[in-house]
Formats: sequence, structure tokens, C-alpha cells
Amino acid sequence: QLIKLNGKVRFHEKFIWLFIGLLITGLIGGAIAYFIF
Repeated sequence: QLIKLNGKVRFHEKFIWLFIGLLITGLIGGAIAYFIF
């Protein structure tokens, strides 16, 4: 039970970091596009 929960938490953390990474990439990309155009 504990192992399953730990696996879910780790997967959830990875998903959060992926979302944060995409958000940061989107913001940087948007800023670059804003300055270029």
C-alpha cells in the first residue's frame, strides 16, 4: 500500500515538474517572440 502511494506521489511530482517546465518554456518562448515581433 505504501509503495503504491509513494509511486503515485513520485509520478504526480514528475507531472508537476513537467507542467512547470512547459509553462516556463512557454513564457520564455512568448517573451522571445514578443521581442522579435
